[in-house]
Amino acid sequence: MILQAKALGDLLGGDLIAFVSAVYTDPMGNMFGAILLLTLFIPIYVKTESVGFMAVLAFLVFGSLEVVMPAAGINFTRILLVLVAGYLLYSAYASVRR
Repeated sequence: MILQAKALGDLLGGDLIAFVSAVYTDPMGNMFGAILLLTLFIPIYVKTESVGFMAVLAFLVFGSLEVVMPAAGINFTRILLVLVAGYLLYSAYASVRR
C-alpha cells in the first residue's frame, strides 16, 4: 500500500520521474543503485575473468558515481571501494615480492 500511495502521489503531483523511479526503488529500498551496478559488473567479470581489471574498473566507476547514489548505495560502494583498494595494494605487494 505504501508503494502505491507514494507512486500515486508522485503521479498526481505531476512528478513523472519520481513516479517511475518509485516503482523500482521503493520495494528494494536504496540498494537499487548498487544492485543495478552489480548487474552491469557481473557479465564483465564473466567475460574477462580478471579480478584486477574489475578492481580498477570498479574503483573508477564507484568513485565517480558516488555523487548520484542514494545513501545506502553510497555505503555499499564505499565498502566495495575499500575492498578494491585492498585488493590492488595486495596484488602490487605480491608482484613485488616475486
